[in-house]
Amino acid sequence: MTSAEHVTSQLRVCLWAIGPGAESVPVGQQVGDRYEVIAPQIWRDLTPNTPPQTPESLPEAVLPYLKAHRLRLHLPGVYDVLPQRGMAPWVLLENAPVNARSGQLYPALSGAWMAAPPVRQVYWLWQLWQLWAPLMDLGVAASLLNLDNLRVEGWRVRVLQLIPDAQPPTLKALAQGWQTLAEVANAAIATPLKNVCQAILAGEMPPEQLTVDLNYLLLKESASCRHRFHLAGATHPGPQHSRNEDACYPEGEKPEIPTPRIAIVCDGVGGHEAGEVASHTAVRSLQLQLEGLLAESSHEEQAIPPSLITQQIEAAIRVVNDLVNTQNDTQERSERQRMGTTLVMALLMPQRLQTPQGWLQVDELYIAHVGDSRAYWITPDYCHQLTVDDDIAGREAYTGRSFYTALRDRPDAGALTQALGTRSSSHLTPHVQRFMLDEAGVLLLCSDG
Repeated sequence: MTSAEHVTSQLRVCLWAIGPGAESVPVGQQVGDRYEVIAPQIWRDLTPNTPPQTPESLPEAVLPYLKAHRLRLHLPGVYDVLPQRGMAPWVLLENAPVNARSGQLYPALSGAWMAAPPVRQVYWLWQLWQLWAPLMDLGVAASLLNLDNLRVEGWRVRVLQLIPDAQPPTLKALAQGWQTLAEVANAAIATPLKNVCQAILAGEMPPEQLTVDLNYLLLKESASCRHRFHLAGATHPGPQHSRNEDACYPEGEKPEIPTPRIAIVCDGVGGHEAGEVASHTAVRSLQLQLEGLLAESSHEEQAIPPSLITQQIEAAIRVVNDLVNTQNDTQERSERQRMGTTLVMALLMPQRLQTPQGWLQVDELYIAHVGDSRAYWITPDYCHQLTVDDDIAGREAYTGRSFYTALRDRPDAGALTQALGTRSSSHLTPHVQRFMLDEAGVLLLCSDG
């Protein structure tokens, strides 16, 4: 559980319980001295301030959850494992699609489908398609075939639990579920969705073409969303530090930017000398590169694929990394003397889309980060953390060694596993995601302070 999730959930930590007989435990019953059943398969932790203990031997069933740690925006994680005599253990899942206030599951995608606008319907399918390959690799793609297992919280798709594949599911199996949704989809997208499903079922659409067609439909429907953007930035050293190692772009409440499309936050790595130099260097370099990317894209006559934009953003981040890394090498800095910085950035990418009705302009949101600087999407109804920290606790989770929540009191749990500038780009893994905005809200970029 992230520190933000922990703070907001200290009063009420609701978990999804799976395993033999978990659905039969009566509401109101207390399990052990720690959990209370508040609804079928929904348990409340009575001592949330004490992290659960990781068992010496992890059950095979929990490994996919651990290895999928970086997909926390959509997937739950393991909170605790409770042994049962003669049976498989109960597994308690945190970050499950359970409303902590009501103690109830968020709506099923199938139940929310008909009332959703067409852009959100397509966006939900796009998110499922983006999960298909990683869940196939983990042997749990069947999780996406059961519509009751798919929950939604606003635009965000959330998987209730991971379902092991009896055998690798086919793309046709996914299309069969989508066909059910296409039959009752909004009239604006029903026909193209049906055509996509029919082509898949007929074996006439490879995965690459599905990506192209679904992306086109998503961009086309997103063009109906009109946005006004306001940008502001500020940094402060905090009450305990005299030196401010944060840097941001833009800075100020009313930055003089005609069309705000770039936001960057960098935090000089604590414990390293000249962190403020690294953060300011990174912000300036990245700003110039992203402005160049926006200028180049303005001359494009068709939409740039998200995979290509992702590659360009990754390349820009690697340039920044090598710039700071070279300064370290030139100044002969070693170990903790090497300066570095975390990064989180947002790029509002304009796209031009040709349709039978003419040219449309669409805005895509790209979020990239390295380290533990974060991005949040905030509305009156929810606060979504969009990024996953590069820290020791996370690494222990996705390498299958321990539960993320069980490590939160470990002294080095929050230590960074990567930052910009401390090593060469061959050791760097930038994280880039694309989002489509179909609602009003606040995008918050912040350092870990």
